[in-house]
Amino acid sequence: MRLFPPAVPALSSASFFSVMSSLNLPAALEDVSGSDIPASILEKSRTVIAKGGATPIDQLLTDLPDALERNQEILSEVCRAAVSKLYLALKSR
Repeated sequence: MRLFPPAVPALSSASFFSVMSSLNLPAALEDVSGSDIPASILEKSRTVIAKGGATPIDQLLTDLPDALERNQEILSEVCRAAVSKLYLALKSR
């Protein structure tokens, strides 16, 4: 059983603490003094399994490079169009 996806992006400290906060961590961690798994962990595990387990997360991580490339293409096109429009506006003065 793999515990982590194949590629986990590096997070800045601010991003890390934001993610921790959104997951209610470390407050959500429970003190486990025995050998039993806390009920809240079992419930969260069942929820993850019901939503397809790690597969959807793995797919999102796999899709990230393509999404990044497409977003960069869109931004480049917007910048080119803005520069062109600005050039034409300045030229017509």
